Amino acid sequence: MIVGSTFTVNSDSTFRSTMSYRMTVRDVPQVVEREFSGTYAREGAGYKFTWLNAGQTPVTLQGDTLILNNEGMLFAYVRSPER
Repeated sequence: MIVGSTFTVNSDSTFRSTMSYRMTVRDVPQVVEREFSGTYAREGAGYKFTWLNAGQTPVTLQGDTLILNNEGMLFAYVRSPER
């Protein structure tokens, strides 16, 4: 189960994502965090994100929400104010 995620899009056409999962390993519950990164480019009305050592994912923007379609599983990330 996904318990949290962040997605950072940089002006140099790179991105970084961190996702935390709750899982049980050998009957021990734990939270595992994974980092992902890659590059992106404009494609039609949206963008194509290319993951480092992986495939590509179409992404669209709807206002302040980034919608990532990972093989039919949708992830929505809402923009937060810059720190």
